[in-house]
Formats: sequence, structure tokens, C-alpha cells
Amino acid sequence: MKAFNQGTESEAQSDEPTMRAVKLGGLPILQKPVGGFGSIQRPTVGLARNKTSFTVTNEWTGVANSKVWDVKGEELEPVPVDYPLERTHREIECEASEVAGRISDVLRKLSIETQYNVEKAKAKCKTSDLVKFRIRLYAGGESGHPVVVEVQKRSGSSSSFIRSCRAVLNAAEGKQAVRVAKKLPPIGAMKCLAGVDDVLPKSTPQMDAQAGVDKVMELLNTKQHDSVVLGLQNLRCLTDDVTTSPTTAILVSKMVVMEASNGVREMLLRFTELEDADEQDDPTGMAAQKRHLSFGVFANALEKCSKDGSLSAAMEQDEWLQSMLIPTLLNCVKNVQRQTNDAYCACLSLVSLTSCSEVTIRLLMHSSGIEALQAAQAHGEQFHDLLSASAGKCVNNLLNQASP
Repeated sequence: MKAFNQGTESEAQSDEPTMRAVKLGGLPILQKPVGGFGSIQRPTVGLARNKTSFTVTNEWTGVANSKVWDVKGEELEPVPVDYPLERTHREIECEASEVAGRISDVLRKLSIETQYNVEKAKAKCKTSDLVKFRIRLYAGGESGHPVVVEVQKRSGSSSSFIRSCRAVLNAAEGKQAVRVAKKLPPIGAMKCLAGVDDVLPKSTPQMDAQAGVDKVMELLNTKQHDSVVLGLQNLRCLTDDVTTSPTTAILVSKMVVMEASNGVREMLLRFTELEDADEQDDPTGMAAQKRHLSFGVFANALEKCSKDGSLSAAMEQDEWLQSMLIPTLLNCVKNVQRQTNDAYCACLSLVSLTSCSEVTIRLLMHSSGIEALQAAQAHGEQFHDLLSASAGKCVNNLLNQASP
């Protein structure tokens, strides 16, 4: 004890270090941008007091109605001093109006549902597979150059977000054009699956289709939202001949559209009537997923039944299709500005119906269907190429029928 100067109170107290006040201050986060350190000239005076950059509101004001995202370089906010930019950002030596025009053009070609906030130079985007992300433009220096384009993911598939993000950032730099993905062959035509039927348990296509629909109904009847979404995803795959066999796709499609006893189409119709919830109340967007997947199932099923030749007779005899399904599809088309991706799926359904059913054409003509579809086509020409094409087909079908 004495060797280590311990054993008495006075000695112990004399060895205690003198405590000093320590202040922990927030240091600015340093992040190396793509162009290297120092490429963004961040102003140091008055920038931290700019609270408008960090204000979170539920309102999305300043929505652009033009084809081009109208952004002025002198109106861009500078990058805040203590704001760490996402890795998914680029610095572009170009005028802000040109950069914004390139981005709005590629979003239209990719058919990404977009709302623009001109005042804040923001864009709120949602892809067809419900990936949500934001695009924000900043001024990289006091002169407004370079223009900083930042893309932030909010929700959805990471792989799908990366594809969209790369396309947006490359287009902002004026690089390669959008490549349209080729339609995949049916899964049953793959060489790697040749001979699989010989080793699988024997079953008929009708049995496979019924088993798939029964399993989907088990998931849809649960109270868990993720299970319901999984069931709708499975049903959409079962009605798509790319992800299942063509025979199974046709059989399941007929069960969805023409059979009232299983309750599938009534449940899908209830999901299409769900309203958008606020992002704070429903951050996962379950209501939007259920609605979009339901419209997608109807689009797939009606297309298969139309090509099979059974849809025309069903429309003549089935009152539910006339009084329930057609008004739901038309209401979705009329709500195109708020639900653009859903309106695109509804137009796909109407393309199948108007191509083979005179009953559908009469109902749409008497319900101002041409005006609603023309408005959807005009909206698609500005913001959504796929919507423009599908709505245009519907308009042509109606006009050709109305012409003498």
C-alpha cells in the first residue's frame, strides 16, 4: 500500500486528477463529394440560420403543370454547411434549367409518377413498383455553379431505386439515353426448366390454378397487412404468363374476372377503393400497395381473358362487371393526377375491355369516358409515356366505334 502511495485519505486525495469543465460542441460533418474535397464552395455566413431547407411539411406546394421542370439557377438554395449530402448525388457544371429539363424528360420516359415543387426545386417520385424517392437541386456555390443533384430513397426496393437513380443522375449529366427493357419470354419456355414436369408430382393445370388461388385467399383473409400484400403479389404473378405458365395464367385470370363464388374480385375491388394515407401515418404505404397491386391484377386478368376470347361473352352476361368494375376503372382514370401509376393500370384494363366488348364501349360513351381518357392521355404526354400510350389506345377504340 505504501509503495503505491495508498493507505491514507490524504494520499488518495492528492493523487486524484483535477477535473475541468469540458464542452462538447457539434463539429461540421465532412463528406467527400464526387468531385473531391473543395469542389462545392459552401458559404459560411448565414447559411446555418436558413431553416427553410429543413422544414418538414405535409403540403406539396408549387407543383409544376408544364412538361419541363421550370427551375431557375438564381433561385436555388445553397448546400447547407452542416448538411451531409447523400452518396447518390452529382455535381454538374451546367445551367439549372437545363439540368431540371433533362431530369423531367427522363422521368417521363421511365414513366415514373412525379410531382414537382418549383419553389424548393424538389421532385417527389414513385415508380411503377412503388419505390419512392426525392430529387433535390442545390447551388454548389455562390454563383449557382455547380448544380448539385441529390436523390434520396424513401421506401421500396433498393435494387429498383438504384436503377432509377442511375438513370436520373446520368440523364442530369446529359449522358446515355433510357434503355427500354425487353419483354422476357414466358418462364415455361426457359431451356433450364426443360424436363422438370417429368420429375414433379403429377397434377392438372386446373388443380394448380385452384391451389394457387386458394393460397392467395388465405393470405388476403388475414389481418396482417404484409401478408395481404404478399397475397396480391402472388396473384399478380399467377395472372402473368411471364412468371407462370400460360395455361395457369389463363385459368387464374378467369377465376379472378368471371367467378363470383370465390370472392376474389370483390376483395380486389375493395382494395382499389383505398385512399392514400399520409406518409407520417402510413410510412410503408400499405394502402397504396394494395390498391396498385389490385389494379395490376385486373389488368393482367382482363388481358388474358380478352386474348382467350371469353371476355366479350362475360361482359354481356355479368352485371357485376358492368356496374362495379367499369365505374371503378373509370374513376381511377379521372383521378390521374393523384394516382398516375394506378390510372395507367386502369387504362390497360380498359384497353382489353374496349378491344372486345361493345358493352364496355357503350358504358364509357355514356359516362364521359372519352373526355376522361383524353385528359389522361394529355397528362401522360407530359409526365408518363406508358400512360399516354395506353390511354391513347382506349381513345382510338372509342372513336373508331363511334365513327359511322
